[in-house]
Amino acid sequence: MDSDQVDSRGVRDETRDPVTGSPSPESARVWPAFVVVGAALALAVAGQIVVIGALVAFHAATSGEFDPGTIQKLTEDFSLSPVGLMVMAGLGQLAFLACVWVATWRLPGSRADQLGLRRARLSGGSYVAFIAGTGIPVAVGVGLSWLLSQVIEPMIDPSVIWSKITPLTFVPYVLFIALAPGFIEEITFRGFVQRRLLLRWSPAAAIACSSVLFAVAHMDLHTAVFALPIGVWLGVIAWRLGVIWPGIACHATLNG
Repeated sequence: MDSDQVDSRGVRDETRDPVTGSPSPESARVWPAFVVVGAALALAVAGQIVVIGALVAFHAATSGEFDPGTIQKLTEDFSLSPVGLMVMAGLGQLAFLACVWVATWRLPGSRADQLGLRRARLSGGSYVAFIAGTGIPVAVGVGLSWLLSQVIEPMIDPSVIWSKITPLTFVPYVLFIALAPGFIEEITFRGFVQRRLLLRWSPAAAIACSSVLFAVAHMDLHTAVFALPIGVWLGVIAWRLGVIWPGIACHATLNG
């Protein structure tokens, strides 16, 4: 690796082609960061509409009912069940992963380089420290979400989902909630979006923007307010270290 392609922390300059060392115009574009998030959200919503439509059609065909009130209850019961939540959220996670995969298809270098998935040369104690430090933004997020709930009533009550969890669904649900967003959302927002923005923007602007997009992607106001300070924390970690593995560990642990 050429010395002029490495910064003071040993992180390769992603704006340069890994073979020629010349500036890469494709890598320097930041608009794909916004396109990926928008396209992924659109795909996720479309997929969820298809699932709900299929569920409604099946119910109508088997019961002969097509009452709007019954359909609404059926939709809510499915969406707030552990299996239904995994299906609906899983569609969103797959949409983000697919859009990032397409967006990095022809970029120079490996996807590991492009997305900050190179090995993190950190001790186990460092990971523990980062995970423990996540408690601070979590506390801030909880406080902000609580304050908002005093003005606007939350649309989703997590206790409803937990009340429906059985011994059979407990482990798959917890593993899904921990690992799917932990990996895919970090790859998307800190690995792709933030690193794209850092090519042109200041660290503060890139971290702020990627954190806002991360919050908006949760598609629920109270959850978004909770997620925003966590996104900033994970963004700072990814920026300072040049890799996203510590952020993945923090995110997965928090969700789990």
